[in-house]
Amino acid sequence: MNSDPSPIESAQDIKVHLKPLFGVDPKVYLAILYSVILLAVLFALLVLPGITNPGTRVSFTSTPPGAAVTSGDKNWGTTPVTVFLPEGKNVLTVSEPGFVPAAQEYISGNNLFFSLMAPRTDSVAVTLKPLAPDAIGDRCRAEVGRWALAAPFTSDYRFPPLFSRFAQDAKAAGWEAAAIQDFLLSLRPAVADPQMYLDYGRALGLWTDTVPDNVEAQFKLWGPLVGGPSDRLAMWLLANQTKPVRDREVTEPSDWWKDRVSGFQASLKDAVTPAFGAVPSALRTSLGSFRGVASATFLWGSTGTSFSLPTEPPFNIPVPVTTAAFWLADAEVTQAQFAAFTAANPAWAPAARDALVGAGKADDGYLAAWADGKPAAPAEPVASVSWYAAQAYADWVNAAGLVPKGKKAVLPDDFQWEAAARAANGASLLNQGVWEWTASAWYPGQNLVWSGVSAADKAAYARSLKGGVRNPKGSVKPGDRAGWPAAGTTPGLGFRLALVASP
Repeated sequence: MNSDPSPIESAQDIKVHLKPLFGVDPKVYLAILYSVILLAVLFALLVLPGITNPGTRVSFTSTPPGAAVTSGDKNWGTTPVTVFLPEGKNVLTVSEPGFVPAAQEYISGNNLFFSLMAPRTDSVAVTLKPLAPDAIGDRCRAEVGRWALAAPFTSDYRFPPLFSRFAQDAKAAGWEAAAIQDFLLSLRPAVADPQMYLDYGRALGLWTDTVPDNVEAQFKLWGPLVGGPSDRLAMWLLANQTKPVRDREVTEPSDWWKDRVSGFQASLKDAVTPAFGAVPSALRTSLGSFRGVASATFLWGSTGTSFSLPTEPPFNIPVPVTTAAFWLADAEVTQAQFAAFTAANPAWAPAARDALVGAGKADDGYLAAWADGKPAAPAEPVASVSWYAAQAYADWVNAAGLVPKGKKAVLPDDFQWEAAARAANGASLLNQGVWEWTASAWYPGQNLVWSGVSAADKAAYARSLKGGVRNPKGSVKPGDRAGWPAAGTTPGLGFRLALVASP
């Protein structure tokens, strides 16, 4: 017979007896042990964080918002932002392009107790001052111009809200609402993409999140802003719709849209056939020979007597223009001629490249092929020069008295260059040695909004190029043009001068 006790009986018989520790009763030292553990937990939760990671949680705001908050080499983000600053002295900088950076010393305190659950908090509000009255506008113009060169945009490559950001910053800088609106409207030639258009209308307060459903509704919104409705306005609106909308307006046009197209075609009829005045006599100067170019009326940017609706970029909608008579150089400025300029103006010599790059007047390719500051092929057209360098050359020619009396040397604008290319001997201008800088700003929607009057835009990021070097002969038409950053250079880009009557 099994005499082992049952499991229940054995468990009841097992007893644990703690012995005194150093003569201390177990009930006492267990109470002490539990108290120590509890105190350690409380210390770790309530005190230790304030000792090991002392500091203050600071919320930064700024006017305008979106300013960068930095301390030394550390970037904490853009306002509004909350950061944890270690205890002690911190030198913080709040900065925004176009505004004077605000640097201030901040002494961060600490909560020794309860810092994990209730850290020390503080708030700092900074109001930034604009660098100059035009600084915000200049920055916006440059950024918009840079992005406009990249249009059209996609779902993967998106246009940032530059117009909305400008409106916000300008308001913070004290601009009047009318001044903000006028500046934004001056950039309408840059807008020729649905993403740009969405942010543009939002900045002008025409809508908040989405664009109105149809072109006619948008037409009624824009009319009062741009000086009254016009059929050319409808062309600009069409170019700024998404592709399904553009295609629908062409394949299934409404009566309203048919009327706009008919009105636009009628506005072009007087300039469909180019008209030229008397050709001025050629001029021979120390800078070379200049052909006379007659006054002309023609459709700028057109490739014939018809045009296509702006459904696919580039949107080459013709503009009726009239140009006065002038003279255009038969040849592009040579390397030898430009070397004479750099010798007289060392600030534009190859040795000054780094300074020019730093000033935003050129890039690293400026006169890169010149060895020891000397041209490689003196008789060939100068290339790898920025628009700023070409403009400086024209200014130097005038100051040095190298042009005939009563004349002024300029870079030809888009209209002048095209008038010359349309003239009887104009074909010789196409496909010559290099692409050529013009005086004109370049924006993707220019011919969608221009009335035919060349607007001065000295701060434009990109400039118009003409000529079509290295393209197959016949493939480049007088109305073709390209855009390039004004500070940019390339081995196939130079310029030629024009002469105009000077009062």
